[in-house]
Amino acid sequence: MNLSSICVHLALACPLILSTGATMAQRSASAEKLCASDSAGVSVSRECLEAEAVRSAGALAEAEAALANQLTKLGRDERATLANSGTARMSSLEFQRYRRNQCAAAAESGGQTPTSELRLSCQIEINDERVAELKRAFVAAGGVLVPIAAPGPPPEPVAPAVRAVNFVSCDSDGQTGPQSGPASIEEAPHAPVIADAALAYYASNDLGVLAPLNWHCVGLYGSNGAILIVTPELHTVGEFLNADTPLFGPAVQLTFRYAGSSGRVDVARVVARLFPARKDFVDRVVASGSATRNDFPSGPFPRDVLTRPNDREADFETPANYNGMGTLSKLVKNASPITGAAILSSDNDLLLVDIRLPDDLRGLAPAIIDSLRASNILDDSPERH
Repeated sequence: MNLSSICVHLALACPLILSTGATMAQRSASAEKLCASDSAGVSVSRECLEAEAVRSAGALAEAEAALANQLTKLGRDERATLANSGTARMSSLEFQRYRRNQCAAAAESGGQTPTSELRLSCQIEINDERVAELKRAFVAAGGVLVPIAAPGPPPEPVAPAVRAVNFVSCDSDGQTGPQSGPASIEEAPHAPVIADAALAYYASNDLGVLAPLNWHCVGLYGSNGAILIVTPELHTVGEFLNADTPLFGPAVQLTFRYAGSSGRVDVARVVARLFPARKDFVDRVVASGSATRNDFPSGPFPRDVLTRPNDREADFETPANYNGMGTLSKLVKNASPITGAAILSSDNDLLLVDIRLPDDLRGLAPAIIDSLRASNILDDSPERH
């Protein structure tokens, strides 16, 4: 079976993620059974569901990496097919769109069950189904599955292992002068270790975000909100405070903007592109005289792939070598795509993350975005400066 038929037949992604392993571990668990609080399984532990969601995201990234590595062992012509075909990337994006839409619908139809728990359960189920498909493709491509444990009685269920990430303090500068980063935080997020790459939690006094371990961070703040920039190379705050320094390489940029202050123009620019249901906010900004209608082009960028789980969240990907939502940040277009997400509060405050990672770390992007969604940062906005 050639590479094209493997990907198309199973509707799978053949992601551009490198892995040194030649085998794929097998593991499966029922999130509902594992996380049931009692023998009747009536209530479910949110903490357990969060841990299981991390487990499923890690398993998915590992499965993608193992399949991609196995496919590199096929013939030269088949490898060329992968390099020259856009089908694989689109199938990955279609899967992400399917998962977001399915889980948004599940969360809205759950009755008295908390929305967040329904969304987590849905994500776990769909991720595990995807892993099973990836394993079948892995075997079809000549890979060998290796069970985690030797044959025998099934082990007692245990909570999935997750790893508390390292905390990195980020200095910032802005309206009232330089600020040292926090000396500590109450609790760093937990995240999977994926393909030998770990995440760290980078935090200024205003914002915090997951990004690859051993990167560097700087923060900016003002009356409009705050920005946190994390890059593999070292930057000074002054590079971004005193000039519009572009980012040509990998980076994670987290932006918070107040809708009720000088940040309203930035918010309206994003709302016009991503949130048609909130068009009245753009109208109010124009009516205030802060900007003109021409400052807010309406509708998605032509090349962006966009998913809206609801009227206050949007996920996007700006393709390589194109301008789009991703390049409204300090990131400029290059040969790698930019993945991101925008979240609005009920008052239209904006949280926006733009992520461009090296090819071998691209599988970390979903964990970064999921962590922001779970952080409830819009319910505890940065202090106004």
